[in-house]
Amino acid sequence: MAEKKEKPVDWEKLGEKAKKVNSDLGQALKELGNQNVTDFFHNVADLFRKKQQPQKSLDDIAKANSELIDKRILERERTTGQKFGAGRFRIVLDGDIFNLITELYFKDPEGQWLEVKGSYASPVSSLTEESRQTLEAQKELTYPIEPPSAD
Repeated sequence: MAEKKEKPVDWEKLGEKAKKVNSDLGQALKELGNQNVTDFFHNVADLFRKKQQPQKSLDDIAKANSELIDKRILERERTTGQKFGAGRFRIVLDGDIFNLITELYFKDPEGQWLEVKGSYASPVSSLTEESRQTLEAQKELTYPIEPPSAD
């Protein structure tokens, strides 16, 4: 069963819409001689984005996903009789977003290998500054997935 893909909020698109409204309002206010209001709206939009999606480190993301992946592996083994063999978790930069990609390999009771993949995208702006710089420099981080313990 494929993992459910959640559609991420397109902060850039939302930001562009806010900029357009802001620009139109800013133009009107400029004509009235009040540029500070435009700056105020830009700051409010930035604060709103940060409040809606707190910034995370790559380590926090990897740890949270590791725990979730372990639970999914154990559940799949328990419900299907398949045995986990190997896997990897990747964080891949793709422009203004980064993809979290999980690739898991299971052996079914008949000895056939099955690949189970899932991915999720998030905006780069949701990363801490240090994590953003790391990902921009490396482009992709790969973590091997070890068999989880059943305890």
